[in-house]
Amino acid sequence: MVVGTVCAKGQTMSSAGRVLIGQVGRDEGIYAARPSVLGNPFTLDEMSREECIEEYRRHLETAMGAQSSPLRRAVEGLARRVAAGETVVLLCYCSGKACHLEVLRETIERRASLVESLRERAPLPTEVLVSALQDPVAPPSGALLKAEPVVIPHGTSNTDE
Repeated sequence: MVVGTVCAKGQTMSSAGRVLIGQVGRDEGIYAARPSVLGNPFTLDEMSREECIEEYRRHLETAMGAQSSPLRRAVEGLARRVAAGETVVLLCYCSGKACHLEVLRETIERRASLVESLRERAPLPTEVLVSALQDPVAPPSGALLKAEPVVIPHGTSNTDE
């Protein structure tokens, strides 16, 4: 069962700052299935759906600990958008079933909430706050880091996710 709101194509989203889960081919949003950087590299050919999701959770945790990880950069880019009040719709093929996007949504929302709580304590530009999250030991110097755009390539269709 997919937990959360699914946004249908053409539907107006009134609440900002959320992560929604939609279906590829039906909804509009960010492609987050294989082979995109946000996709689950583990397949149902290899293990059960629950095991795939748990493996993805470990994969994501590892990526979030690596400064140069493309997955981490994509998650932090999405978290910045959510922290700025944007609603982000992630798309996969698992509509109506448990999906790695539930894990991804939790991580994005958690990161966005960290940015928001830091902003409340010290009203700094989002770029500085995200930089501090990335490397809390070495705070940013006088130069602001510019947020990289999140570019997630569309891949081939895969319904095994």
